[in-house]
Amino acid sequence: MTGDDVKYAQRVLTKALAEMEKFVGLKEEPPRSNHVPEINSWWGGGDVAWCARIVSKAYILAGSRAFVRGRNYEYVPTLVGDARAGRNGLTVTLNPQPGDLVCFDWDGTNFHTGKNHVGMFKSGTAGRFKTIQGNFGDCCDYQNRTTGSAPHVVFVHVGK
Repeated sequence: MTGDDVKYAQRVLTKALAEMEKFVGLKEEPPRSNHVPEINSWWGGGDVAWCARIVSKAYILAGSRAFVRGRNYEYVPTLVGDARAGRNGLTVTLNPQPGDLVCFDWDGTNFHTGKNHVGMFKSGTAGRFKTIQGNFGDCCDYQNRTTGSAPHVVFVHVGK
């Protein structure tokens, strides 16, 4: 990557984190319904799990070219797969920065099924960190996490 590419990516990370912080406090109504029009209707409809949709919206509003409304990325395994393959400006990182994504594999299948989750890295280290997560406890809020929070935790750097 050129110096300009690195500067662009850093601006997008910073802006995406600022956008994500605006969503803190957003809640499902009624609880446990996945009904969050600000996210799901904006995405294209359907009251479905919205953790990936909310981080995607933050990146789209920040001007990222990797995320496309209604298409890229609403499914965590696709997000992790593209990062592992280095596709679409996504890469796996061991040194997360504020604004990077944190993907959690809840069922131990290494992101091969739908029991996954994603949030945005806010601060800390790769071992102990603070995130902003949507669709966790029916709302979007800050969470304290560790790499032991799930069988597999993958940090995804967004480079475009």
